[in-house]
Amino acid sequence: MANDEMILGVLRGEQSAEEACRVAGSTPEKLRTDLEAYVRRRLPPVDQRIRAAVSSRVDVVSDRRGVPHIHASTTHDLYFGLGLVMTRDRLWQMDFFRRRGDGRLAEVLGEAYLDSDITHRTLGLDRLSARDAGLIDEPTRAVMDAFVGGINHAIEAMGRELPVEFEILQYQPEPWSVRDVLVALRGFWWSLNGRLQSIAVGEAAMLLPEGPLRDAFLTPELPDERIVPPGSPYPSRDLVPSPLVKGGFCFGGTDDGRTGSNNWAVGGGRSGGKGAVLGSDPHQPFMLPSNWYECRLHGPEDDLAGAAWAGAPGVWFGRNRWIAWGLTNNNSSTRDLYAERVDPDDPTRYRDGDAWRRFDERVVEIPVRGKSPKKLTIRETVRGPIVNQFVPKVNPEGDPPLSLQWVGQEHLEEVRALLAVGRAQDWDQFRAALAGWSIPAFNWVYADDRGYVGYQCAARIPIRGRPVRGFRDPEDPRDRWIGYVPYEAMPRVENPGRGFVASAN
Repeated sequence: MANDEMILGVLRGEQSAEEACRVAGSTPEKLRTDLEAYVRRRLPPVDQRIRAAVSSRVDVVSDRRGVPHIHASTTHDLYFGLGLVMTRDRLWQMDFFRRRGDGRLAEVLGEAYLDSDITHRTLGLDRLSARDAGLIDEPTRAVMDAFVGGINHAIEAMGRELPVEFEILQYQPEPWSVRDVLVALRGFWWSLNGRLQSIAVGEAAMLLPEGPLRDAFLTPELPDERIVPPGSPYPSRDLVPSPLVKGGFCFGGTDDGRTGSNNWAVGGGRSGGKGAVLGSDPHQPFMLPSNWYECRLHGPEDDLAGAAWAGAPGVWFGRNRWIAWGLTNNNSSTRDLYAERVDPDDPTRYRDGDAWRRFDERVVEIPVRGKSPKKLTIRETVRGPIVNQFVPKVNPEGDPPLSLQWVGQEHLEEVRALLAVGRAQDWDQFRAALAGWSIPAFNWVYADDRGYVGYQCAARIPIRGRPVRGFRDPEDPRDRWIGYVPYEAMPRVENPGRGFVASAN
């Protein structure tokens, strides 16, 4: 029989399964049984009582599918319970998301995650989240404090019986703070709306000769399928596909079936009943466990069910007594890359308006498991950090310093918006909740028990003076952000006569 240390050695890759079997005088089948028994012993208990700083009893009952139903008499206790139960089920995943946002994955997972750490350290998500933690409104702060309190109480209650991943990787989780929730979320936001490769592709298109080939390269799939508000100056169905597009798909796109979230809502007149019907399917890469954490919340302000994100309060896909909602990613751009001009006489300076300004510089040290730390010098302009190290090179002789301006560098209030969505009772309240949503850009669909359906695009979309496919010129006034698209001008559909709404990314 294999002992625990031998099993851990196999899980850590310190010895092969064959070697463990030889030493233990066992068989592969017996080792597999021992390993499964070891992992099962590390699962959280099914029935448990925990003493905690709540005002009254909080009950958590899991249904036959394992979805926790949390009952509490105060909002504080409800979100304390959610933080505690989510941590019980997903602590290592939550710690992974926090470390991703902080740029600290290589510290525990090794050199393979160094590129990710360099990206997130350069973005400065840790500093942005620390700033935002001090700007949260009081009601949202109270919910987040309660949620974090539940996380930390769960970690304390686990003691040495942490999820098996911590024992395999031989480290302890640090206590959580509101800043940690925000940095984990910002890392997720970046994964959905960063995608600087598409800007580099747009710049690379300029290397093609003007004409049909470049047009085809830059043409998205199905460009004539658009959702625009009434009276919009933008065309809806008058675009002619390029003759170089074959089979309805352009050379520059992909059709491999891996991406393309979709959602829809069917109104009461078509649903066969009084209420509307909604479906929402986020096509994210397969993960085990999923990004999403299904739960049911019963409290004085919240009575809803759906999928939260592992590491934060708020339900992204769900329903309450009156309404249901879902979302897909929207490809509207919330970021730009600027090709900075460097002083030929002093490479520490860049052009800003009528003057030369020095790059801001900071040096960070990234711990790497089993290796020497990586020192990283991060340069910034007034627009944002220089990000060439994770942007595909366009010019074979080298690109100029590329600075990133991203809505995610601004103060965000997405947790407040999510909480308000979960408490909305009709279309007007739902739209009001999303008025404060900034990033990622999302297509939200809505349905309610009265048969009403709707679609709302929500995001803080910068207005630029001109359309540019690739890198922008910081010295051209037309390339500066001159405000944001007003919420009332964002695409939306309200209970259309056709009886349904739908979106896809």
